[in-house]
Amino acid sequence: MELHFFDQGLTSDDMSNVCNTITTKPVTWLNMGVNKIGDEGVRHITTAITSGSCNLTKLWLSGNRIGDCGAHHIATAIESGYCKLTHLYLTRNEIGDCGARHIATAIESGKCKLTQLYLTLNRIGDCGARHIGAAIESGKC
Repeated sequence: MELHFFDQGLTSDDMSNVCNTITTKPVTWLNMGVNKIGDEGVRHITTAITSGSCNLTKLWLSGNRIGDCGAHHIATAIESGYCKLTHLYLTRNEIGDCGARHIATAIESGKCKLTQLYLTLNRIGDCGARHIGAAIESGKC
């Protein structure tokens, strides 16, 4: 099952119902693109992902005002061992070098299942790009 909430003006306050659905129904793709969930909304989603009852393999969070803190939440979920994500879309957010480093660490954890990661149009500089590149080259994901 796929859920698409693209450009619906959703905020972190709207995430409890969405998270309940992704943990109780066989949802494999969640499209939350172009909303306003921010770091707090990501925290809700990653809590659901790490619950052990979430089947998401594709997560689209592009254009959601996600920063380094949100990237940290995502990285923690990836490292948890419960995360089944293979496709993660984080384009057009506010992730910087620190957030990229968190994601790179998660990739290198050996628990990462990602096959596609989209980070374009963020605030990632050379340092963050080097971390991501090195993590991918590690071959642990």
